[in-house]
Amino acid sequence: MHRSILAIAILLAAHLAVAAVAETNPFLEAGIPATTRTWSGPDYERTVEILAAGKVPLPRLADPQGAALLGRMTSTENLSLHLDKSVPLLARLEDFLQIEQGAGKLLSLYGDAEEGDYRPELARVAAFVLHSSAQGVDLVEEMMPTLPRDETYATRMEGLKKMNGGMTTIFVAAEQMLAEENGFSAEDLSLLLDAMAGTLPRLKKGFPPDVRIELRKKLEADKARFKKDEDAHRLDQMIGELGGA
Repeated sequence: MHRSILAIAILLAAHLAVAAVAETNPFLEAGIPATTRTWSGPDYERTVEILAAGKVPLPRLADPQGAALLGRMTSTENLSLHLDKSVPLLARLEDFLQIEQGAGKLLSLYGDAEEGDYRPELARVAAFVLHSSAQGVDLVEEMMPTLPRDETYATRMEGLKKMNGGMTTIFVAAEQMLAEENGFSAEDLSLLLDAMAGTLPRLKKGFPPDVRIELRKKLEADKARFKKDEDAHRLDQMIGELGGA
C-alpha cells in the first residue's frame, strides 16, 4: 500500500515538473512583454531590442508561443490608441513613431535572417507595417491644420516629404514581395494583398504621379499569376485606385 502511494506521488511530481517546463515562456523570461494585452510603442522598442540582441530566437508561427508573440506584434489592435482623439495628438504621434520604427526593425530582422525560412512571418510583419503606415497618414492629416506657419513650417514640410517617401518605399517593397521567385505561399500572398488593398487609399496620397503609374503597371502584370477570386479582386481594386485621383 505504501509503495503504491509512493509510486503515485512520484508520477504526480514528474507530471507537475513536465507541466511547469511546458509552461515556461522563453520570450517572457527574456523580458518581452505579455502577449495577452494590447501593446504600445515602448513594448515594440523593448521587444526589438531583445530580439536584435539574440537573447531569444525570432518567433516562428510553427511554435505556439512564437505564434502568440507574432500575433501580438502584428495585431492592428495595437494601433487603437492612435484613433482615440481624447488622447493628445502629440502623444499619439510619439506612440505611432515608436511602433512604426519597431515594426520596421522587426521586418529587417526577419529579412536579414541567414538561417531558416521566415517567409510566413515576414509576410505578416510586412502586412502590419502597411497598416501602421496608413495610420500614420491619418495622424499627419490630423496634425497639418494645427501647424503654425512660422519659421519651422518649411522644416516640418520637409519632414513630411521624407515621411511620404518612406511610405512610398514600403508599398513598393510590398509589391516586390509578390514576385513568384520570392517563394511566398498562396496564403502569405493573400494576406499581403489584403493589407495592400486595405491601405492603398491612404498611402497613395504621398505617391508621386510617376510611382502611381509604375505601380499600376506592375499590379496589372501581377494579376495574371493570381487565380483566386479574392486575390484578383484586390488587385483590380488597387489598379483602380492607382488609376483614379
